[in-house]
Amino acid sequence: WGQRAYKNTPGLEQLLRDIPGISIYGEVYGKGVQELEYGMKEPHFVGFDIWKQDSGWTNQAEALMLFSEYAIPCVPILYNWVYSGPEHLINLLENFQQSLLALRNGVSQLSEGLVVQSLETRKILKLVSNYYLEKVT
Repeated sequence: WGQRAYKNTPGLEQLLRDIPGISIYGEVYGKGVQELEYGMKEPHFVGFDIWKQDSGWTNQAEALMLFSEYAIPCVPILYNWVYSGPEHLINLLENFQQSLLALRNGVSQLSEGLVVQSLETRKILKLVSNYYLEKVT
């Protein structure tokens, strides 16, 4: 399914050719990848991060610019905020956990979860929805 997703994202190959030493981080999703099809008839790719061999991780603005310039879909950004302590983060995650419906191609479907990423320290937390886990198991 990875090759089919790659073919569905021609900008991905072009970006890799145009900038030697670049790594694109993303996820393949859709029909045939896992039980969440999001209304897709075949696998698709979405990007979420970029690393350059000569300079390291790009910041969010540069990654979004490159994804846009090369027509590479990127994961949706649900919320930007300034970290003000663990209580705020826990509250935010609990609220998002209750509303993780993915609207893609006109299909309303439970989403697997979300990723929280610090823009300053590059720390990343992946939260898998309890609702998703209950449905899968």
